[in-house]
Amino acid sequence: MTDDDEQKRRNQQIGRNLQKLRGERSQQRVADYMRDCKHKWSQSTVWSVEKGDRPLRLTEAKDLAAFLEVQLGDLLDLTEEDIADQKIRRAVDELNWKLETAISAHGDYLFSREMFMKMFWDEYPELLDEEDDDRAFDEFVKRAHLTSAHFDDDWLRKQGEGYAQQLRESYERGEIDRKGFKKGAWGAND
Repeated sequence: MTDDDEQKRRNQQIGRNLQKLRGERSQQRVADYMRDCKHKWSQSTVWSVEKGDRPLRLTEAKDLAAFLEVQLGDLLDLTEEDIADQKIRRAVDELNWKLETAISAHGDYLFSREMFMKMFWDEYPELLDEEDDDRAFDEFVKRAHLTSAHFDDDWLRKQGEGYAQQLRESYERGEIDRKGFKKGAWGAND
């Protein structure tokens, strides 16, 4: 639903509320009262508001509520459907925001991982000369695991240990090469 559709639907709800609240009073009587309050209303203005074709301004709504002897909220009150729609719209917006945040965080993680791998291989180039891919990868995982054991922070140490295990599993599934890069990714064949 577009914003224009939503506004039209709200205007129509306010129009239905006005029609219900004015009861036996004529549209002309409502228009006369609103003109006395310095609003440029006619009977056709009331008709347009009730149809939802013309939005009700806040100053008009205040004077109209006074004439109808109701609270402003009674005139502008939303239906259960409106309230449900608003809750759903807020939930969808929040989910979209969380999804965008997660996608961004995942992209940051992948970039950091690629940079770590590049720096690691710059630090241990001798592993690149190893003929046996499995042996080279085992040494890589061992060194990554040992590096994580030196972290002072328990969380970082656990993350490093988990990362080493993830590397092993990804390599065994053929998802990454022996350098730890996703096959075909930047740096994979450097």
